[in-house]
Amino acid sequence: MLLDIRSRRDQPALEPQMSDPARTMLGAEQKAWLLGELDSSSAAWRLVGSPSIMHRTWRDDLSEPLHDALLKLKLIDEDGEGPDEDQWDGYPAERRELLERFAEVDDLLVLSADIHVSVASEITFDDGRPAAPEVTSPSLTSQNLDEKLGVEQRAEIVQESERAFVEALDHVHWCEMASHGYVLVDVDRERVRAEWWHVDGVLERLPGERCAATFELQRGGRVLTEAQPG
Repeated sequence: MLLDIRSRRDQPALEPQMSDPARTMLGAEQKAWLLGELDSSSAAWRLVGSPSIMHRTWRDDLSEPLHDALLKLKLIDEDGEGPDEDQWDGYPAERRELLERFAEVDDLLVLSADIHVSVASEITFDDGRPAAPEVTSPSLTSQNLDEKLGVEQRAEIVQESERAFVEALDHVHWCEMASHGYVLVDVDRERVRAEWWHVDGVLERLPGERCAATFELQRGGRVLTEAQPG
């Protein structure tokens, strides 16, 4: 079962305060539909598609290279002083409501994209408990961190930012911020397997692609585990 939740970021927020429970990314009708489908589904797996990364990307003590990278990637607010209001960090009350429901449902995986990074992570409560795993797909053609910084794809600043992202956020297992590609998701009754495939380039037709990472979610689990490719 694939549930596609769509952002209302192109519409003005109902309230200016980020923590206001009335502030909504989904809107009342879509949220009611999503929660209703989760309750009524008898599918072996619930795959929830989100157009925006759901796990937390902001913290108060971000290191300088990571802070600058997240600012370039629009994963923190444009003033650099807090969470991005357009991402799920900007809707903490509604996200918490969804996480509470996700935590009540077995065998659920969130698939997100449109943020130009590859990430394997969990969406967690404030106390660190995992509510649901999340697989974030890289961009196809939109600019990645290397292109925004004007550096080589695997420049040290890119790799340093990736390491800092994993170290700063306990719920992030792996990330890659500078490659285009896609995620191949294979589902059977006992597990979901996600493979991040990156291509050599997008400005011209090139033959090369590589599997950059593989993670699996076992039936009954809420945490992604690294797996061998192939």
